Amino acid sequence: MGRHGGVFGAGREAPHRASPDIDECAHDLDLCQPHGVCENTEGSFVCVCDDGFMLAKDQQSCEELPHHKKECYLNFDDSVFCDSVLATNVSRQECCCSLGAGWGDHCEIYPCPVLNSIEFHTLCPDGKGFILDETILNYGIPTHRDIDECSLFG
Repeated sequence: MGRHGGVFGAGREAPHRASPDIDECAHDLDLCQPHGVCENTEGSFVCVCDDGFMLAKDQQSCEELPHHKKECYLNFDDSVFCDSVLATNVSRQECCCSLGAGWGDHCEIYPCPVLNSIEFHTLCPDGKGFILDETILNYGIPTHRDIDECSLFG
């Protein structure tokens, strides 16, 4: 896990006088989730992001590192899962928002989020078959495009 975090002033009840530290991590269980762990510090907290993720702009969650590419796996059948590589050099979003069941390197596979779960909707906001298109600028609004599985996995 990589250490990425920020210092925040909201961890005290009253500024400029001695007051007990507020444990932001215990108070808000969603901090740093779903791709990180919240660690309380004196007067603040730190997000420790999972490998392949970094601190997001909101300073309270972790997001996938840009252009982090690995292998996409079709299934988790115990006998042949290392042989079920759909494609190499694809992002987690490209894999898990299309045909993939898992994503990783050298048989160290991380399962794709369960369809319709919160983590799935975070990774694939427009649903199965669509990914964020960083090449299209749309007045600051994220734009998604259809995944061309034939060229991605062909």
